Amino acid sequence: MTFQILSTTASLDNERERRRLVRKLSQFGNLQSGWSHGEGDAVSVVAIAAAEEFLFQAARLGLRADVFPNLDGGCAVAFYRGTDCVEVSIHRDGASFGIRVERGIGAEFDDVTPPRDGASRQDAINAVDRLVPEAEWSLRVFSTSASSTLSDNASVILPFGIRRSPPIPAPLQTAVGGSQSLRPLAPARI
Repeated sequence: MTFQILSTTASLDNERERRRLVRKLSQFGNLQSGWSHGEGDAVSVVAIAAAEEFLFQAARLGLRADVFPNLDGGCAVAFYRGTDCVEVSIHRDGASFGIRVERGIGAEFDDVTPPRDGASRQDAINAVDRLVPEAEWSLRVFSTSASSTLSDNASVILPFGIRRSPPIPAPLQTAVGGSQSLRPLAPARI
């Protein structure tokens, strides 16, 4: 059995949104010290690079996302699905993370799990992945497959939509011998 991937692009809207967020994210490196009411450092290059990876994850999963600078020189990526939100806070070093999982809108929200600091990259990825229930995952690529069974003195079987003809009923047996068809016979010309 062979498989061939024909296209692996995410939807065009997801790609446009991801590019817009990458541009917004890159501007965080230009922030001056004290950018937020006298507080806040410029976002580090490694934190920006780590956040870009999470934007690819959002595009892959088809989630809405947004990015925010943090006062400590890190940044955050928020992922949204309905009223659920996962916020991954990337520290200045780009290697340690904070995770918040919330349900609700605006001030009316509840923490689904307690906020966690010092999480690993894999913990953050797993938290975001849980926003998309397994039943709703879909293959976002087009693929074709073909299989065949080849053997000596055998025929090739291809998996293409060949319609099966309806079964022909067995002839009815008569008491005197012979058979009678369920289908009307065509008149013969003599």
